[in-house]
Amino acid sequence: MPATVRQELGEPTHAKKWYWDANDADAGGTYENPVWIAVNGISSFTPVVTAVKKNNSSYANEGWGSEPVSKRNWGIEATLWRNVDPDDPEEYDRGQEILREASDKFGIGARVDVRYYEMEDGGPRKEAYRGYIEVDWKPTGGTDEDWDSVNVTCGGHGKRNAIDHPEPNS
Repeated sequence: MPATVRQELGEPTHAKKWYWDANDADAGGTYENPVWIAVNGISSFTPVVTAVKKNNSSYANEGWGSEPVSKRNWGIEATLWRNVDPDDPEEYDRGQEILREASDKFGIGARVDVRYYEMEDGGPRKEAYRGYIEVDWKPTGGTDEDWDSVNVTCGGHGKRNAIDHPEPNS
């Protein structure tokens, strides 16, 4: 069988392509009828999926190990600028506040329904996901010359579902 033909790839996509929305339960958002609010001020966004593997090696493997994936965990790691709302300088970004408020709660109150999707101008709009997360909120601190930011680490609660893209390419 001959080797496959290789070709140069086209233009790269940016890491900044990700949009992130939170379902605002305080505004009446439900899973069936979400009220999506943008999480703004993203300076770093990393969707994470990790495989959990379990050893199921046996003598029949002739000494070779076997570790099939038994489940997957997902989450989001992000850094957010803590800027104020441009329309109300006494308020922070509402999308960020949904996450921060959930980080102080327990049980089902700590879960946030979110979606994230790629939105690069002129680029593909294929990946779009939705699921529940639980939030760790860690302000970065700093000196008097630093801008205020926060590191947000979110663990997925249950399945992350692929969804139809909110704004597919035309």
